[in-house]
Amino acid sequence: MLNSRLLSVKITIIGLVMGLATAVFAQSGSKTIPELWLEYETAANDSIRFYTLSSLASAFVRSNPDSAIILAEAALAGAQIAQLSSVEAAAYVSLGEAYDVSGKLEPALENFAKGITIYQRLKSDEGLSRAYNSRGLAHSFAGQADAAIPDFEAAQRLAEGDQNLVQLAKIYHNLGMAYNQKNQVYPALKSYLRARNLKDSLVNSGFEGISARDQISTYTMLGSFYQQLGQLDKARESIQVSLNLTTSDQPLRQLVTLYNLGNVEEQDSNYVKAQELYQQALDIAIANNFLPNQTFIYDALGNTSRELKSMERAATYYQQALLLLKKFNNPEVYASVLNDQGIMLVRQGNFSQGRANGEEALRVATEGNFRQKILEAHDLLARAAEGMGDQLAAAFHLRKYADLKAIVDAESRQQELIGLQAVMDVELATARHEKELRDQQLAISKQWIARLIFALVAIALLTVLLAFARRKLAITNQQLEISNDNLADNNIQLASTNQQLSLANNKLQQFAFATGHDLKESLRNITSFTQLASIEMAEDLGTAQSHLKEAAAGGVRMRKMLDDLLHYSNIGGNDTVTASFPLLEVVSSVKQQLKEEIVLAQGDVHLTTPATLKASRVEIEQLFYNLIHNALRYRSPETPARINIQLEQRSDEVVFKVKDNGLGIAAEQRENIFKPFHRLHNRSKSGSGLGLSICQKVVEIYGGKIWYEPVAEGGSLFCFTLPQAAPKGAFAQPQ
Repeated sequence: MLNSRLLSVKITIIGLVMGLATAVFAQSGSKTIPELWLEYETAANDSIRFYTLSSLASAFVRSNPDSAIILAEAALAGAQIAQLSSVEAAAYVSLGEAYDVSGKLEPALENFAKGITIYQRLKSDEGLSRAYNSRGLAHSFAGQADAAIPDFEAAQRLAEGDQNLVQLAKIYHNLGMAYNQKNQVYPALKSYLRARNLKDSLVNSGFEGISARDQISTYTMLGSFYQQLGQLDKARESIQVSLNLTTSDQPLRQLVTLYNLGNVEEQDSNYVKAQELYQQALDIAIANNFLPNQTFIYDALGNTSRELKSMERAATYYQQALLLLKKFNNPEVYASVLNDQGIMLVRQGNFSQGRANGEEALRVATEGNFRQKILEAHDLLARAAEGMGDQLAAAFHLRKYADLKAIVDAESRQQELIGLQAVMDVELATARHEKELRDQQLAISKQWIARLIFALVAIALLTVLLAFARRKLAITNQQLEISNDNLADNNIQLASTNQQLSLANNKLQQFAFATGHDLKESLRNITSFTQLASIEMAEDLGTAQSHLKEAAAGGVRMRKMLDDLLHYSNIGGNDTVTASFPLLEVVSSVKQQLKEEIVLAQGDVHLTTPATLKASRVEIEQLFYNLIHNALRYRSPETPARINIQLEQRSDEVVFKVKDNGLGIAAEQRENIFKPFHRLHNRSKSGSGLGLSICQKVVEIYGGKIWYEPVAEGGSLFCFTLPQAAPKGAFAQPQ
């Protein structure tokens, strides 16, 4: 662990690095480097500050690995000093990514393992998914596909469970890459198709996090697969999408995409179109001094010129390719150029030189075990020998060519069948899933229509009641206008009532908006998980059942929210019954209801000051239930929960104090904590968002008030008052 002085030096270095970052446009997630740097400078606490440093490290990984290492080490040191476990785990993963790009596999894997260990202890699915995916990429780039695939599959399961669709789309692509390394055509093509479909859906839906680069990579790989399968229309379509997404500030990506598209056109015998595309690629290579790329582009231009009968131009292109290959050693391209030039020479009748080309190409291809180039060399040598009248040599090379071609063709046919099966499976599954999705959407729509009708009826009834109330108010105003001066005080009171009604109406509108927003959110969760389940139903029943369980959990959350809404609306109703009861009985009842949570938290709930209340026991019990439940829910994971309840007697009121040693509430959150549907933490951990609002309403109907006070040593202190002569209740010390 670094000391504070060394950490200060690290941050100074980071400041120098950031001074140069404004000229660089890189991204981490959906934020640019300047945005992340601003977030670091304005961070409200150490947790945000060091997590932002970790994100900056990830943003620098591709463009400047050395800076990424500095940033990740600084984030790690700060997180360890501040004892921020989740930030420490993120910093380990960022450091692993930086070492991976720097070509240092062992320290990369060591840091990934440390991050995974912490995330497992924290039970953070999102963090684990990222860590497994990054480690899988490290294995994949090192050629260790067997180790990469289990990591990617683990990341996939976690992303599906966490409903992180952006991460899931990228993992599908990485799985395709790993399967491709193992020459497993079916799972590779299937993974790429799933990545393409999900990426397109996310982009079309306006999700952030999927960049053009992400889409380009997947479409490029699909184009290559389709070309191998001989499905040139699909290959052309995929590569054209890649080209459309590529911008002018990505010259190398443009060059490769244009070349690939030209290759498809050449394979489809569209030589003029192919030559136009190759020439565009060559112009980019020359303008940006991409000399190694020019070798295979010159070879391609030579081939299209040869097929278009422009032998002089073809000869020039081949010669330029061979001159460049003297500077840049690439045996496979060298063998290809020799074979292609040899075919041109044989067609021109220069059989001896064509034979010399073929012999050299065969030597180079055999040393490199380039089977396709060996095949082409035997074909060239057979043609040259036949032209020279050497029938024995021609027969020898034709036999070699036929034997090798039979093997290559058999493998190609097998690959085509596997690939076609993958395409067919994905297309059939997609069609089936789309039909199931439409059926589900129709069923959901019918349910919502019924609910909407009910809501409209309720709104209509409320409108009538509101109109009636307004009518009554108008009559009252008319009567007050003709009253004498003695009714002036009543007029003032009426004005105050009108203002309260207006405020109540505004609150009602805000409440209705918040209610609709949260219910829609739960419904969106249900819809998302059912959609995921529908996608996996035909291929992975276990995963689909997991998604359906998550959808059911969303329904339970919606039911809990509706129950809390009903309870909130019934507080203080006319049917409320008041009675005298000991406060100890209320606390004991709440402890019994929360018995499992208390045991899980190793907690203790202690009433320091006993008392007797006269009020609605149901309402008081709900008040203490919500306060104690919140204290247990937002406890510190490293410390057993301790909750203390005490009373303080004042002149005309009694202060109730509920103190815990939990996570506490950030300063910027405190003014909103009693608002309905306001949540302090992530939604998966939070409840309906009405707990503290219910507490406030219960206290206010007894004429009291409730507030929050921070605890210096950590935790929360909720205080509320009940007057000595409350409208609906009273307080008394036990006799």
